[in-house]
Amino acid sequence: MSTEERRACIAAAWVPVRVLAVVWTTVTVFAIFAYAATVSSPTLGHVDWHDAAKAGTSIFLLAMGGSAEVGNAGVTLMPLSVTLLIWWFVYRSFLATGVDSWAQAASAAASSFAFTLLVGLAALPGAGRFGGAVGAAALTCAAMARARWRTSRPDGRVWGLLEGCRCELRPVLRALAVVSVCLLAVALVLGRSSIAAINGYYVQGAVGAAMLAVVQLAYLPNIVVWVASFALGAGFSVGRGTDFSAFGVTSLQLPAIPVFGALPNPGVRMAWLPVLLAFLALAWFVWRSRAYSSLKEASAAAGACLACLCAFGAAAAFLSGGALGPGRMSDVGPRLVPLALGFAVAIGLPCVLGLVAPRAAAALRSRRTGPAEETEEGPSTTGFSSPQADRLSRDAADSLASDGRRDLENRTFARPSKWQGNRRDDTFIE
Repeated sequence: MSTEERRACIAAAWVPVRVLAVVWTTVTVFAIFAYAATVSSPTLGHVDWHDAAKAGTSIFLLAMGGSAEVGNAGVTLMPLSVTLLIWWFVYRSFLATGVDSWAQAASAAASSFAFTLLVGLAALPGAGRFGGAVGAAALTCAAMARARWRTSRPDGRVWGLLEGCRCELRPVLRALAVVSVCLLAVALVLGRSSIAAINGYYVQGAVGAAMLAVVQLAYLPNIVVWVASFALGAGFSVGRGTDFSAFGVTSLQLPAIPVFGALPNPGVRMAWLPVLLAFLALAWFVWRSRAYSSLKEASAAAGACLACLCAFGAAAAFLSGGALGPGRMSDVGPRLVPLALGFAVAIGLPCVLGLVAPRAAAALRSRRTGPAEETEEGPSTTGFSSPQADRLSRDAADSLASDGRRDLENRTFARPSKWQGNRRDDTFIE
């Protein structure tokens, strides 16, 4: 390895470590500040600021995909706001510096793994240090891949299909996110009395309420995915035995978290919502089908989009779900297979129908009209004729023959001049 390459590897290794260190420090300071603001609360017991700092490190590991121990309860529900924040800053840093070799990528992933594993030593006992370190390496690789794709996109049919899927699905997924946020806002407004009642159980003062609001905002992307799963009909759970879906609601006793006061009651049914989303998606993809010139091209794009939607649904369920405690609360969030099927049915099938059906209809029309146009322009190739057609053909031939004889009769020939006496190689000599 050359000296220049070694320096590039060191620079690439420093990029994720710098971002992870800043985020870890911020989360730890926030945990200490939250402890100082609520130190008079009787629920804290004998907790001191050292335990608050360890809790901040545990939250950092939790955002990387590890686990945290709160009392005797294990928590694996990732605060996706922190996770997406880390990914964004690492991505922007790699976009500025660049990654030009596999050695640089390996050094960056290894440095993020080592830093997270080392920081995990300061977490609470029972925290998932190794899982958090693996998640940090995976997050770094995802940020590097996105930065590499942005700077120099690879060539090939597969990469072209993936780029086409991104262009087709990005507006649809953004629209689904907007619909989910609007539904969440409506639910928060309708359940504001329940939210206020739960918030008043254990929060003392405006500072404590603000701290609790910040903690819930850390899970805002998770909640948006849950609402999207509700709208698609796949549903989500807040503990075993519960199911919140547009097709029906099954609810049991819920934990005392203010945002759960916005959950719908068991009598709520919105079966029209997935159908409406499917029809809107179908209209969009029918309009987008004009960009494809052939049925084969549209079919390839539709199949790739369907596969990407299934993978996206499974990844969203995996990242947004987890455990909030032992026993029944070990199952929180959307389930992997139902959400993948929800994306496939509510968006994937309209994508296939919207992209393929117009191109198939156009191909069928071209096949039907193609032989008719050839019959009009040229002679018939079927081998059959009618008496009327034979008479018209004879009349046309006689007309052409009479016109030819008339031209011959009216044509005059000039006598050759004296300059055209002797021709030799197209040259006239006097």
